[in-house]
Amino acid sequence: MTSNAEKAVPAVPAAQGMTPTPTTVGMTRLNPFDGLFLRAEHLDAIQAYARSLSCAVGQAGGSGVVHGYAITVKDSIVTVSPGLAIAADGRPLLLTSTVQQDLTGSDAGTGDIRVIEVLLSPSSFGDENVYGELCGDPCADGVGTTRPYVAEGVTVRITDVQLEDTGIPAHRTFRSHVAAAWFEKERRSGRYPWKSPLPWLTTSEGDKPADARLIESDWGTSPTAESDGAVANSSEPVAIGLLLRTPATWEVDPWIARRDRIDTQSHRGWQQRLGMRPWDVFIAQILQFENMLLRYWRSGAALAPADYLKALDKVERALQRDTEIPSAEAKELVGPLKPSGGASAASKSFELMGIHELPPAGYLPCVPGTPIEPQVKALFPNNYPLHLCACRPDFVAHAVEEAQHLDRIRLDKHPRVDILVPVADVPTQMTSTLSTNQKWVAFRRRREQVCILAEPKYDDVPIVGFVVDDQTAYTTAVDELMTGKAPNVVTKLGTARYPLDGWAPPSAAVQADVVKFVLDSTGSSASAVLTVVALVRSVDRRSLGAVRASLLLLGQEPPIESSVRTAVGAKDSIYIAIWPGSPPSVRRSRSSSSVGSGGKGSGAGGGKRR
Repeated sequence: MTSNAEKAVPAVPAAQGMTPTPTTVGMTRLNPFDGLFLRAEHLDAIQAYARSLSCAVGQAGGSGVVHGYAITVKDSIVTVSPGLAIAADGRPLLLTSTVQQDLTGSDAGTGDIRVIEVLLSPSSFGDENVYGELCGDPCADGVGTTRPYVAEGVTVRITDVQLEDTGIPAHRTFRSHVAAAWFEKERRSGRYPWKSPLPWLTTSEGDKPADARLIESDWGTSPTAESDGAVANSSEPVAIGLLLRTPATWEVDPWIARRDRIDTQSHRGWQQRLGMRPWDVFIAQILQFENMLLRYWRSGAALAPADYLKALDKVERALQRDTEIPSAEAKELVGPLKPSGGASAASKSFELMGIHELPPAGYLPCVPGTPIEPQVKALFPNNYPLHLCACRPDFVAHAVEEAQHLDRIRLDKHPRVDILVPVADVPTQMTSTLSTNQKWVAFRRRREQVCILAEPKYDDVPIVGFVVDDQTAYTTAVDELMTGKAPNVVTKLGTARYPLDGWAPPSAAVQADVVKFVLDSTGSSASAVLTVVALVRSVDRRSLGAVRASLLLLGQEPPIESSVRTAVGAKDSIYIAIWPGSPPSVRRSRSSSSVGSGGKGSGAGGGKRR
């Protein structure tokens, strides 16, 4: 009889003739049995196994924010609301209460760009007596205590971030430059904290051809957290927002750094390697733009101090140049100096709002029932290449989705942009008065491509025929043709077009002309002889010539018998040689001229007309 203590995890059965080997340990769980002296290490094993299972499932779904974690800042106090995120190792980061942190503290960074992160921070608590240890002295005095519980809490951390080409904090485009630099860094190095290698394919206009690693890469290995730069342990943070220092206050951007939990690990990894933009990044870029646009749209496009100085300097130079300034130039100079706050939509522009780069697609507010063209032109720089497109509202979502992998829109580079205007009835012709009853229009970067049709190359092979009345002359003509010497008098039957260095049945028109020539030349003579000679320009093309020639009369009813021969000539061509047979009185009138005068001789080899 076998006791429970002797029961072990069954080994994997070995194949015949092989020695069983222990299985590779993936996850270890407790193998309980009656009589087991249950200790803390066994309970730890139970917990560790359950944690490993949940973390594996969490890793499979990818990391990112699930919900919550809204950020606000007021008087240098950052407030983070409750939320849930999944770390790179699959552990949940659950914050159940609001957390506040002072930016003036020593542990909150010192730079102008700071990232807000959440990470796991376990801590033990409680107080429980310890009434004895397994190896302790049973006669020892006193009772020890310990903390029996562990809270897997979340810590909010604020640290400095270094980015290139972000402009100066006093400039109104500071936030836009930070977003552009962050998104470009993410495109080339993966999700923050940017440990991934370059994409395997160079797909953006800013990439260098030397960066491509198409041949050097391993296409047989699926992306993992480690291979794509993530460190799959509990210390890996999840970014939930960015803080930007402005001359007046701190500004929160929730979407530059935050990525929601949308894509699986392998999906994001392959998209990164192939130079694509993951969906969570695409959505974040759209939301970041909309958040920034909404903030400036509501508050007015206020200039930073440095921009006021630049605008004033332009006005001063213009006044020194000429006391009379054209109205258009005056409007351009004075416009930025007008007070913001409550400004109309027509007075706003991306330049005044400090937006120098747009996502590949997004949405813009508009005034319903009024022409769209002047509204969107006021937002973009002068003479910007915009294309107004009227479409059904349900088309817009698909059109925006199609822009997922396109480059971002640098306004100073003037890439073409489509403005998608949702209308109930799509007009047949566009007019400058196009409007919508919606309060929004969409934009997307135009898909610029020029498709050049690769014209297929052909072999155009002339087909000619000739008829020889005398059998001996016919034999001589065919023999001379086999040496590459063509007859002087022939009938041009057409040109057969074949794939370059290939074969195919001739066109129906060419085949009909050939059949008509044969029937007209032979009549109902049963003794007629027909030879098809394919001349080719090189010896290695003789088989190709034979196949092409044999297809000319294929499939005729009743069948037309012929012999097919090949020879080397000056160029590819096909000759149809006919001896009508005898008596000539039964032949139909021929449509071609004959070659040579007859002489007596042996008959040439060839197919007979049935």
